[in-house]
Amino acid sequence: MKASLDVLPLISLAMFTTVVVALLTAAVTGLLSRLDGATVPRALLRAGAAFGSSILVVASLLTVITSAIK
Repeated sequence: MKASLDVLPLISLAMFTTVVVALLTAAVTGLLSRLDGATVPRALLRAGAAFGSSILVVASLLTVITSAIK
């Protein structure tokens, strides 16, 4: 089934928003863990974990919403 041209910009905007939210989550997590006294490698690990988990959660929500639209 082809996606309509009206849906493609919305999906692109949702994907862009997902990446922005994930980057903000990672930055805040890294900053808070660094302020908590974690070393730089530990703060980067925590930021990476937060980035990956937020991408996973939002991408799964987008998948559910996209399948519901069809």
